[in-house]
Amino acid sequence: MKLEEVLMTQKFRDSYHKVCLNVMFSGIWLEEKISSTLKSHGMTNAQYNVLRILNGSNAPLTVASIQQRMLFKASNVTRIIDKLLDKKYIRKEMSKVDKRVALVSISAEGKTFLDTLTPRVQEQERKIMSKNLTEEEAVLLSDLMDKMRD
Repeated sequence: MKLEEVLMTQKFRDSYHKVCLNVMFSGIWLEEKISSTLKSHGMTNAQYNVLRILNGSNAPLTVASIQQRMLFKASNVTRIIDKLLDKKYIRKEMSKVDKRVALVSISAEGKTFLDTLTPRVQEQERKIMSKNLTEEEAVLLSDLMDKMRD
């Protein structure tokens, strides 16, 4: 689907304006596609992101540290943590060094849930990306997006 069709326009200021809109639109589009898989398991993109961050950490993390590592920086991490606590996917305890700091880690239930969900998300990602992109094109696109952010 061409950006011109989605936005119902044929005119962009220039190529840089078009690529900015295309990257933003594509990110939103991809997030919506992945969120359908997550929603069917009672998860949001932000909750899944927090679980993956905690799973990849060798030690409990502070809320601030989780926030720094998140894909979506505007997310309300405290609320996300509360939801994950309700689901028993994470543990939260107060630091013994500084009682004002909460340390968050993934629980055994969270690991099990993530082990079940992650292959489904990866399958969805691969299905979406491989539909119209070759492996080489995916590498090129990823490299170009890295270059854009440098």
